[in-house]
Amino acid sequence: PYIGPSTDNLNWEKQIAFFGIEASPTIGPDGTIYSATRSGQLFALDALGNVLWTFSSISFNPSYSPAISKNGNVVFF
Repeated sequence: PYIGPSTDNLNWEKQIAFFGIEASPTIGPDGTIYSATRSGQLFALDALGNVLWTFSSISFNPSYSPAISKNGNVVFF
């Protein structure tokens, strides 16, 4: 079972959105962190906080966290 981090040290932080993030991030099976912003962007970050890619949507203020399907597609509403 996962017991959490061994220290309380902050490894990194990243500001990716001017308008903020309303939903929780999702972590993929490979460790990629997916986060949707209130301005309608979806970000993929690696475990070190580097931006891997972004996707801009015409939909603003996503209401839910990104989800990952069985075949690995990232979906956000």
